[in-house]
Amino acid sequence: PSAFSFRIGKVGNQKRVVGVLLGSWQKKVLDVSNSFAVPFDEDDKDDSVWFLDHDYLENMYGMFKKVNARERIVG
Repeated sequence: PSAFSFRIGKVGNQKRVVGVLLGSWQKKVLDVSNSFAVPFDEDDKDDSVWFLDHDYLENMYGMFKKVNARERIVG
């Protein structure tokens, strides 16, 4: 599932979802070719406190790079 489908299928009272856009940026043209959701949570009492699974992000990006080494994080 992509970050976009993850947004549509959000669970419970979750306010936001976070995802990564992969692709390329050349000559002022942004080409988004792939995406994935990243586990993310917010503190119920303080919206300025949030938690992102950085290890998951790095592992997923590493796996995507094995499939397409030219893709970069663009958003």
